[in-house]
Amino acid sequence: MTTHNPRSTLLPRRPVPPKLPPSEGGNQTKAGYAPCLVLLALPLCLLVAGCKTNPAADFQTVQKNVSGRTGSTPEWPRSAAESEKLDARITQLLANELTPDTAVQISLLNNRSLRATFEEIGISRADLLQASLPRNPQFFASFRFPDRPPSAADTEFSFAGDIMDLLLLPLRKRVAGLQLEQTRARVSHEILQVVAEVKEAYYTVLYRPGTAATHPTPAGDRGSE
Repeated sequence: MTTHNPRSTLLPRRPVPPKLPPSEGGNQTKAGYAPCLVLLALPLCLLVAGCKTNPAADFQTVQKNVSGRTGSTPEWPRSAAESEKLDARITQLLANELTPDTAVQISLLNNRSLRATFEEIGISRADLLQASLPRNPQFFASFRFPDRPPSAADTEFSFAGDIMDLLLLPLRKRVAGLQLEQTRARVSHEILQVVAEVKEAYYTVLYRPGTAATHPTPAGDRGSE
């Protein structure tokens, strides 16, 4: 006589999940690293792009504006070699007869105040580049190592950024661009003001009673200040 256990008929057997070898779990973990590496490379690319700041193009715009109105070209030496070339050029100009155009050119080349003003162009260019970049994102990573098989590490990565900052990025870039244009216009205005002052001083000394009109040296001294 065969007896049946009522428990065996009412409760089905629980399926046993197949055991994966550790090598397969390890391959899946390595495959999940690819998106994380891309997320890590993105901030590095933004950092490299932020290190490139060259205001030479902006200063060329100022040079063309001033040269078209006055016929004289301002120079912005940014290295010791360029400063030496400008000093040699100033010495050559002083060796010739002083004319209104020569006095203006000497003033533009040897004016320390204008050189300090030119630095504002580089600052505005750097502000524009900073406004064109999003804020630094936050990157998080966690590693958990189980104490029983499978022994593959449980790795989690998260990447967080400010969505509002990305939405305001075009507006910040536009405002910084307008500020750069204002800086270029202000620098051009200051250069033109120096040109007007030098020419006024030149003709004042030239036609002063009792002053020789052939070589008015005081105008050169005024232009080189």
